[in-house]
Amino acid sequence: MKYKNRLLATYPILNELQDELSILEDMDINYSLKTGQILKHSHDVCLGFPLLLVGKLIVTKISDNGDETFVFYLNPGDVCHHAFRCIVENDSFGIQVKCVTDCELIIIPISFFKEHIMGNYNFLKFIYNDLFNKFDDVVLNKEHLIHESVESRLYNFLKTKESRTIKITHSQIASELGTAREVISRLLKNYEHEGKIKLNRGSIEIYKM
Repeated sequence: MKYKNRLLATYPILNELQDELSILEDMDINYSLKTGQILKHSHDVCLGFPLLLVGKLIVTKISDNGDETFVFYLNPGDVCHHAFRCIVENDSFGIQVKCVTDCELIIIPISFFKEHIMGNYNFLKFIYNDLFNKFDDVVLNKEHLIHESVESRLYNFLKTKESRTIKITHSQIASELGTAREVISRLLKNYEHEGKIKLNRGSIEIYKM
């Protein structure tokens, strides 16, 4: 298994499972994905339990009619609770996972995860604490959405982007900001008329915000 040292550094909770992890050393469970690449489609069941080492993933829920709702981001050291649920109940739950940036990750096989990791008390405690923190973030974000206008949220969303060109659709922005695509499209058109951005198919060029 490549990246073992990086894995243990990113997920210190796994240090107490080093003997068990040695079983994976000859398995090809390392993945390198490019920006925009989909790790899991909404109709797929999980390949295993993902552990992100480099990059950023976005987790969204796709409804039966194709609407996309933002759930959370995954950064190195985070755990995907939907993957945990998917493994336990063997269901996709309409969850899609996509690369926001280039990513490197390890996907722990389901059989190994069930046999060696799910029964570890400290790992389950780690999962619980992380889930509580994510729930707390959702509550805080909900309060933020109530008190801040969509235009202000969109402005800050674009202003904080490091790249001048971002590959994203109006629907994806709407999903992340918790509003309708039509509202985002109208506001983006206004910004374009003001010379702040340029709209392209599937991307936005940011000039001045």
